[in-house]
Amino acid sequence: MACVRAVSLLSLARRGGGERRDEAYWIKGVAEYRLREYDAARHTLKNLADAKSPGRLTKGSCILLAFIAEDAGDMGGALEQYLLLDY
Repeated sequence: MACVRAVSLLSLARRGGGERRDEAYWIKGVAEYRLREYDAARHTLKNLADAKSPGRLTKGSCILLAFIAEDAGDMGGALEQYLLLDY
């Protein structure tokens, strides 16, 4: 997992644009989530969600933000994300 994280960080450092940048944020955020680094994952995925790029990664980041809020015991934050997703 650390290798995937390093590759995504490299991609971010190169300032790739558009879809590549979104993919790098997605990979980094998922890796942080799986490593239970919830604060870092929340920050990374929020950057992706705030970019408002069209596509599945933006919606996926909102779903993972809800999961992170649940795992952290923040049911209000989770509910907020689910309402934004029309769940």
